[in-house]
Amino acid sequence: MTMNFFLRRRNWTLPYALFLLVFVIVPLLLIVYYAFTDAEGSFTLGNFRKFMMHPCKP
Repeated sequence: MTMNFFLRRRNWTLPYALFLLVFVIVPLLLIVYYAFTDAEGSFTLGNFRKFMMHPCKP
């Protein structure tokens, strides 16, 4: 009976959703937040301007 419980797909939905939320969605939202804010927390596009003006050199 317990083996059958662990093999059902529905029983893995919540752990998968929590894993996805913690390790994928939250980090992506943090990346977007920090990309569009400056050190004081106000909205800016200066990060993108600085990135485009100083490209990496091989």
